[in-house]
Amino acid sequence: MPGLRSIEVVLDDATEEIPPGVVLWTHRDDIGPGNDPTHRNWIDWMVATFPPDVCLNFTLLPVYHDNGRSNDDTSTHPARQPDNAPRR
Repeated sequence: MPGLRSIEVVLDDATEEIPPGVVLWTHRDDIGPGNDPTHRNWIDWMVATFPPDVCLNFTLLPVYHDNGRSNDDTSTHPARQPDNAPRR
């Protein structure tokens, strides 16, 4: 994964509609404007490698950083939410 700085792995709590799952927060250098094909490549690899029941339990969410600052939507990042906030 180009520009990878770190990966946070978080177990996301289950809801009434969704079972618990693993969220992979990939912290990366900002890629600038345009489409980032990395996410699509990851989805294609997951589908080709694992059965659907496994794929449903994993989510990859990129967090782009520019000069040491994050460009993510901090409202959706579990580390930046109150403990009782919904996570999906």
